[in-house]
Amino acid sequence: MSIRSILVALLFVGTSLYCEGPKADRSFKVPMRDGYALDADLFLPSGVKEPIPCLLIRSPRGKEVDSERFAKLTEWGYGVVLQDTRSRTAEGPQAMPYLTDGFGPLQDGYDTVEWLAAQDFCNGKVATIGESALGITQLLMAPTAPPHLTCQYIQAGAPSLGRHILFPGGQFRKTQVEGWLTNYSDPQTFVHFVMSHMDDHAFWDSIDATKVA
Repeated sequence: MSIRSILVALLFVGTSLYCEGPKADRSFKVPMRDGYALDADLFLPSGVKEPIPCLLIRSPRGKEVDSERFAKLTEWGYGVVLQDTRSRTAEGPQAMPYLTDGFGPLQDGYDTVEWLAAQDFCNGKVATIGESALGITQLLMAPTAPPHLTCQYIQAGAPSLGRHILFPGGQFRKTQVEGWLTNYSDPQTFVHFVMSHMDDHAFWDSIDATKVA
């Protein structure tokens, strides 16, 4: 076999291994208060009898992105749940990240925690964990105070999407809006939405956790 053939074979093997990732023990649709359902994967520790406490990771980037590193936390005896936030599958304004993750009429974080706590694999104790985008979903959830939320480990995250990320100091942060944030949503829809709400302070306050802290 030629060196070129070997390299090609290794490339395909490596790509296959990377894409496969850990296999979830269960996958389900988590119902929200308005009837919308969010995709989630459950990873369970081996040899541990249910029910057990659960760690929840809510991601606008896609649950598969962080599954490998967080699934390892099952080794500590936790059930690990990774969930796509609504912006992964919704259309229109709800395709913008974080709009339904906080303390407005739709509270997807709250609904998810309470749904998890009622499942047969959970002992009623739910904690959240994560950084960056995963930290923002936690910060927005915090003011809703789900009764079964026992702990949050927010490694990093901005509590105010408007003041800390999009318009720091009142100035439009072009690279932020047109750069990494568009990875979480349809780029054209997202940018148009942000620009159309640039001076709508009441709107940005509605997803600013510092306003209700």
